[in-house]
Amino acid sequence: MEELELAQRLDYLERDKIPTIEKDINEIKIGLSENTLLTKQSIESSEKLATTMDNVKDCMTEMAQSLKDNNKISSELTQAVSTLNQKVEDTNSRMERKFNEVDEKIENVDKKSKVDILSWIRDNWFKVVLTVGALGYIITQIILRTEG
Repeated sequence: MEELELAQRLDYLERDKIPTIEKDINEIKIGLSENTLLTKQSIESSEKLATTMDNVKDCMTEMAQSLKDNNKISSELTQAVSTLNQKVEDTNSRMERKFNEVDEKIENVDKKSKVDILSWIRDNWFKVVLTVGALGYIITQIILRTEG
């Protein structure tokens, strides 16, 4: 009787349980294969993401340095333009003063020459009249001699 029970048990295990277990094991194998593939893809994606992030970090560092350099150059250019503007304003101011000085000197010379000629004519009017008369007489004599 024990043998019959043992045979029934073995038959039950062979017929019912083992195929079910084999089926479960095959499903586990398929699940593990898919899981392994997904894990492998996930690891590759993570590695690519890490590499990409490193590249982005390097680019951002270079951009930050480039911006610092550009800001420094912009500051230097601003300072240079400011200095140049100040020099131009100073030069304009000096040139304006020089032009004003030259204008004043020209006006003084002009006034002086007008005043001097007028003063001289006023002071020497008699000599001027005599000289003009003498020149008129000489020119008249020359004209009369050439005609005659």
